[in-house]
Amino acid sequence: MHPKGVAHALGVWEAAGRPQSGQVFLSSRGRAYGSQREAGGGSPLDRAHATACRRAGVKGFRVHDWRHDWAARMVMAGVDLNSLMQLGGWEDLRMVQRYVAVTGEHLCGAARRIA
Repeated sequence: MHPKGVAHALGVWEAAGRPQSGQVFLSSRGRAYGSQREAGGGSPLDRAHATACRRAGVKGFRVHDWRHDWAARMVMAGVDLNSLMQLGGWEDLRMVQRYVAVTGEHLCGAARRIA
């Protein structure tokens, strides 16, 4: 996890009184978020993503697909795979490679560099 994310999560945990068990991240109503597998449940992020996709007419794009998009954009911006592995929290380069799918335009540009 990014250090800023860790710092924020630690702040939330401390503000909650440093509980040793139970939920730390609560909704605006003070309730634990429902399981994504529960009927009618799901996380606020999943619901917002589904609403945005529905309004934009996008089908078949999951919240997890953002992680793939982020990884590909990082590589196309010149970030090396070892740095990406650390930023994304992957434990080995094989997993990073599964996430990265660069555009054809990017591949053409890479090929032109040796010409």
